[in-house]
Amino acid sequence: MSKNKVLKEYINNIYNKDRNYDIVFSKIKNKNNIRKILNIAAIFLITMMIGVTLPKIYAKIAWNIEYKEYEKREINTFKEAINDAIEDGYAEKLNMDYSYKNGIGVKIDSLMITKDSYIMNVNIKIDDYKNINSDTFDFGYAVYDENNNIYQVNDRYDYGTGLTEIYERKLCTELGIKYSDNDIYSINQATSSEKVKMLFKDGELQTQVIIKSLKGFPKSKKIYIRIFDIGFIMKDEKVKNSGKIEITDAEDFKLSDSEWQFELEIPERFYNRNTIELQLAEKINGIELKKAELSETALILEINMKDESINALNRDNIYITDEFENNYTYGSYSVNKGLAQISFNIEKKDLLKHLYLNISIGKYNEKIKLSKKNIE
Repeated sequence: MSKNKVLKEYINNIYNKDRNYDIVFSKIKNKNNIRKILNIAAIFLITMMIGVTLPKIYAKIAWNIEYKEYEKREINTFKEAINDAIEDGYAEKLNMDYSYKNGIGVKIDSLMITKDSYIMNVNIKIDDYKNINSDTFDFGYAVYDENNNIYQVNDRYDYGTGLTEIYERKLCTELGIKYSDNDIYSINQATSSEKVKMLFKDGELQTQVIIKSLKGFPKSKKIYIRIFDIGFIMKDEKVKNSGKIEITDAEDFKLSDSEWQFELEIPERFYNRNTIELQLAEKINGIELKKAELSETALILEINMKDESINALNRDNIYITDEFENNYTYGSYSVNKGLAQISFNIEKKDLLKHLYLNISIGKYNEKIKLSKKNIE
């Protein structure tokens, strides 16, 4: 019998509030029975508390079991010092061989770190690839540094199967970092991330992982990369009358329980890259550009506005254009206490064109030229 049924039976058949009140009231005249009554009350309270605490106890037991299994996973480690730069001058090509386990090879092909971007190319090679669904083939990854700054953790997408690894919680437990389900975004350095599948041919998957940070990545001497949960999904779909695609059935195929861990030494030259500071060519009442930094990979703006219009900013009412009317919408965006942090996918080479900040919201309808800041 479940704990809920036991408690219900107790309340309905054994516990009678009026009858018990009469018994307690009559007995309390006898001081010798007070201790017995208190003991009975304590037992009842404990019984009630068990009904509340048991789910928490079960959840903790389940988590302990899951974490023990996580600790027993098979790990393949690989260390690499970054030496060779590729043509663009700020990305690094790694001379790394595939690290193989159970017919699966993994390597980090190249890496780039700027103040606001972390980009890595991950190559995975499968010996027995003919029965793999390349459309849903995927993997989970985690990136952090020697000071336990977590750049980003990303589990494999489940496509509606209900399967989740919750790897971030496990990693935080392992590293001794306080974890909260209600505030997981505060743990990560990243503001946004995406995986771009570049090629799947003859069992080799080439994927680019792009992690962006509005607050900026720390200057780390070592980067730790983990690749895990390699697999794919087989799914059945149907098109609804609305035109939306509904997944009617899905099955997960995990190809390996192993985990690949890479430790990369980061050379100082990664951080010897200067950002270009920009400013508004003219002042606009109510709009303050607190920061505008252009790196090799992004333009980060911090904008303060004197009214609440800033909370309604979106891709349609804040964007950047150039002299040829090309439109650059933002990549990531955050508002906190009236200060907006916005990342645009603009590179240093784009500064060869004239760039304009466009804000069209509320009382503002502005197109303001961005220029290099004069550094005295």
